[in-house]
Amino acid sequence: FVDVVVERTLPAAPAAAFAAWVDANVAAQWLFRTPEGMAVRAETDPVDGGEFIFVEDRADERIVHVGEYLAVEPPRRLAFVFSLDQFRTTNEVEVQFEEAPGGGTRLTLTHKLDIQWAAFADRTAKGWVLMLD
Repeated sequence: FVDVVVERTLPAAPAAAFAAWVDANVAAQWLFRTPEGMAVRAETDPVDGGEFIFVEDRADERIVHVGEYLAVEPPRRLAFVFSLDQFRTTNEVEVQFEEAPGGGTRLTLTHKLDIQWAAFADRTAKGWVLMLD
């Protein structure tokens, strides 16, 4: 695996930042989204072993992200695996939420990218930055 690590400081408290990942209505606004796409389905079952699905329509294709929560530990840690219908690969992601000095949340995301996709590490990091920003 190649670890892609993204860190961000968010203006929300850890509990609110965590909730933005697991509340389907909120997550549908940003998670697995692109600026040109439109969310058409978002479902989450944020418990250990629970599943999620996020579907986005883009100009010429439908992108489906499906996954399973490995660890749901509000408001500190979230781990999950996900895959896309278009690719035969499973991605593992862990997100840590910590109180930031001065308020807000220090978020650390680690995406374990399959070695066959190592050439896409920078692109993967940029995708997460785009979504988180």
